[in-house]
Amino acid sequence: MDKQEVVDALQFHSTTLTARLANGEDIGFMLGQEKIYEQFLGQWTEDEHLQAFKNPSLVQILVQDGDRTIGYLILQGLTSPTKSLELARISVTDPGRGYGKAIINSVKKLTFDTLGFHRLWLDVIDYNTRAFETYKQLGFVLEGTLRDADLYQGKYHDMHILSILENEYHS
Repeated sequence: MDKQEVVDALQFHSTTLTARLANGEDIGFMLGQEKIYEQFLGQWTEDEHLQAFKNPSLVQILVQDGDRTIGYLILQGLTSPTKSLELARISVTDPGRGYGKAIINSVKKLTFDTLGFHRLWLDVIDYNTRAFETYKQLGFVLEGTLRDADLYQGKYHDMHILSILENEYHS
């Protein structure tokens, strides 16, 4: 399945949310989101986003509510022989409106029902308790913690690894 087919298969329960393949014109939005939420998101340069467009195993997706871009996500591992997909990044413009949950639920459906993958995983910084609790609420299980794995503003922080397996999604 190519990147456009992956994006086309990403469907939302809401009739107003749509997904589209990100392109070079969207990098400003993505960099802006990364800056706003720098304490939670990895920081890529413009060149890193451009290089990611060439990676067949990675897709950058924008999510829109009507005409307004409300977030983006990065999925990595599309060509994984172990059928393990990483939700490498998710960012929404208006936290608390349900956009994040809608996106994650759609990614789970894509991962297991469309792609036929076995595992969907992500990491979350220890102080992002809101996201951590949301992931657990959506069926993700804590696999472990990478101690002092991230450095932000001169302080080390743990990274939690969470995943959901195919059989957990279908039960």
